Amino acid sequence: MTPASRIARSGTLAVVFGRPWKLATVRGVPVFVDLSWVWIAALVTYSLWGRLGSLHPHVGSLAALGFAALGSLLFFG
Repeated sequence: MTPASRIARSGTLAVVFGRPWKLATVRGVPVFVDLSWVWIAALVTYSLWGRLGSLHPHVGSLAALGFAALGSLLFFG
């Protein structure tokens, strides 16, 4: 029996990168996030932080990080 058929017959979610984390349940539908999405969000935040710092040097580093985190949250949320 192949792993794919075992997963299909067991009715469980196929996990590629590891075990997903359950964030919430919205109207009975569970919402999960995988570790890969966390890494992508961190890379987007870091990229925005660097770009904001170079385009607007008068903005402080902590403020640029806050704006980058807000932009990443709006993008992924």
